Amino acid sequence: APGLMVRTGLGDSMELRISPPSAIFIDGETFMGDVGLGIKYSTEIGEGFQVGVVPAFSAPVKGEDRDAGGAGATIAALWALDLGGGLGVGGNVGTDISGIAAPGLTEYEGDADLTHFVTLSGGYGLSDQMSLFAEGYAILGDDTELYADAGLLYLLTPNVQIDVSAGLPLSQTDAAWVGVGVVLLVGGSDGDAGAEG
Repeated sequence: APGLMVRTGLGDSMELRISPPSAIFIDGETFMGDVGLGIKYSTEIGEGFQVGVVPAFSAPVKGEDRDAGGAGATIAALWALDLGGGLGVGGNVGTDISGIAAPGLTEYEGDADLTHFVTLSGGYGLSDQMSLFAEGYAILGDDTELYADAGLLYLLTPNVQIDVSAGLPLSQTDAAWVGVGVVLLVGGSDGDAGAEG
C-alpha cells in the first residue's frame, strides 16, 4: 500500500515528520497502519559529510485489531557522504522498541520487544529531479534478518517527492515486495540535504 510522510522545517537543521496511517491489504482484508511522529536533526561536520539523529514514535489506529501489539519507538543515528558527480553513500544504526504498553492508545499489556538495525545505502542522481538508490539492511536480534532493496526517487515538484522501490529478503524465506511512497515538504526544510534517513 502507498505510504505518506509529511515533513516541515523547524529551523535550518531540524524537521518534523508526520506519517498518517496507510491502508494495508492482506488476504482480502483492509487494515489501517500506525500513525507516526518523529523529529530529524542533521548537521554538516565536514565537507560533504553530514550526521544526524531521528527519534520517532508510532501508535496504532484505535480499534484496529491487527495493531494490538502496542505502540512503538525508534531512535536512529544517521550519516551521509557526498562523493561528488551525483554519487552519495549513507546509512544509519539504531534501536527499535515495539510492543510498548500505552494506555489510551492501545490495549496491549505485554512486554516490549527490543531490536537493533543497521543500514548502508548508495545513490546516484540522474538529474535534478530523478535519482536511483540501493540499500542493504540488517535487523539484529536472536535471528539476524538481512534485506536488500532498490528504487527510484522522483521530485515531482519542489515540495512533492515520489519513490518506487522493490526489495527481497536475503536470509529468510519471506516474500519479495514492491512499495510506493510520497513525501510532502511543507514550508522550509533541509531534509533532502541532510544525513540519510
